[in-house]
Amino acid sequence: MQKSVALFVCVILFFSMLETGEKIKADDLRYEYVNEVGCSISITSGTATVISKAIGKNGTTSINITVYVESYYNGEWNYYTSWTHSGVNQNNTDSTSVAAGIYRVWMSVSATSGGNTESFNVDGNMTWYLGN
Repeated sequence: MQKSVALFVCVILFFSMLETGEKIKADDLRYEYVNEVGCSISITSGTATVISKAIGKNGTTSINITVYVESYYNGEWNYYTSWTHSGVNQNNTDSTSVAAGIYRVWMSVSATSGGNTESFNVDGNMTWYLGN
């Protein structure tokens, strides 16, 4: 039991060095129809709060996003839940209950302007929850 607790703590420390905290990414040069885009996850008292953002450039007619939460279990990332949102300028907040574990967020984006569409994925952050 002590070895598994120690291993779990080591895994948590390792992932905390990689990437933690809220991050909203913006890159005007990377995307043709999107000015700002990003997602983040935070967990408090068993509730995961997911923030997603997609702001279209002038002339963008639609942006569709699907935000995915995944949990890390048995050495793999597994689907946990997702939300879909539409609109040219989006600031979304979603939440879900979670058990102790490691979680990450990412989103799939599809933006349209003048009949042309660009699609891409955006990585968010990773965090963990030790439980109550």
